[in-house]
Amino acid sequence: MYVNFKKCLFLTLLFCAACDNGKEHEFPGYVEGEYVYIASGSSGVLERIDVVRGQEVKVGHTLFAVDFISLESSLNLAQSEYDDLLKGKRPEEIQIVKKQMEQAQVNLINAKRCYERHKGLVGIGAVSQAELDEKTADYQACQAKVQELSAALDVANMGARKDALNVAKQKIIQAKKKLEDASPKTKQSGRIEEIYYHLGEFVEAGSPVISFLPFENVKIRFFIPQKILSKINFNQEIKITFSGNNVP
Repeated sequence: MYVNFKKCLFLTLLFCAACDNGKEHEFPGYVEGEYVYIASGSSGVLERIDVVRGQEVKVGHTLFAVDFISLESSLNLAQSEYDDLLKGKRPEEIQIVKKQMEQAQVNLINAKRCYERHKGLVGIGAVSQAELDEKTADYQACQAKVQELSAALDVANMGARKDALNVAKQKIIQAKKKLEDASPKTKQSGRIEEIYYHLGEFVEAGSPVISFLPFENVKIRFFIPQKILSKINFNQEIKITFSGNNVP
């Protein structure tokens, strides 16, 4: 997590020389460094530090990790729950529904035979209308049970409903975001300036752990008198000196 406050640091005085027909002019100036303070998005124990003070890093370098193990476990759990929803019921549960379906189909066959037999006998007075009505009700109940279990078997083989999947997917997104915030990576190349915590210390959410100076945030500013300004050209070579040393 890159926190929103930054700080400018002014460094040692510089002198810049511009060539003008073999003559050098010296102008005073300074180096300006605009620092970025990087914090964790959540509170927790500082479990890992992946840089040292003064280290130069490239884009995408991991800096540190706060409460990483716990947050990684939460992400794995959210992913597992989502995967389970996609699969539908477990094989054991589906097998139980299948067994119930098989028994219901047997009951339906027997009920149908009883119904048809009683239907033929009621015409000759061998059975009463009440007995036929009872067998008719049994037959219809068995039909309904087979339809119910058939629908249950279809649902068991399907994944979860769309709204349940969306909720599970949001949990994954949130878990990933927390993990990324707790283990930030550099978005620019630059240098590690300060590390404010040690391994094992508790870090509050939003509290800077590292100060980072992107290379592009280092500016050299110098001042040219107006009478010489017209003699300075774009892309003109300059030399920078400070503390008696020359920097090409």
